Amino acid sequence: MKKIIIQFDYSNDKSLSYMEVLRNIEIQTPIIYTNCLDFFSFSSLDKGYDVQVEKSNGDYIVLSELLQDEDNLYTRRHIRKGHDARKLLLSNEFNFKSKA
Repeated sequence: MKKIIIQFDYSNDKSLSYMEVLRNIEIQTPIIYTNCLDFFSFSSLDKGYDVQVEKSNGDYIVLSELLQDEDNLYTRRHIRKGHDARKLLLSNEFNFKSKA
């Protein structure tokens, strides 16, 4: 599966704007970097992209893993595709996994 990497608390020269991400999804770019949280959505999975949110310290959240989080590593909630993942992320509902 292709990947969108959202740089949560940092930025670099690989980060694309919202419109650039849309164009890169259209042409099926395998790895896309951005700071735009709009792509932390289960609809990204339907487009063939898993989404990883990364912090500057290496901690991360993988969108597809939220749906299979049986051990409650990310959250104590049972996450479904109908949830607004972006809103839950911004409300600090999720625990980031350590890069280890």
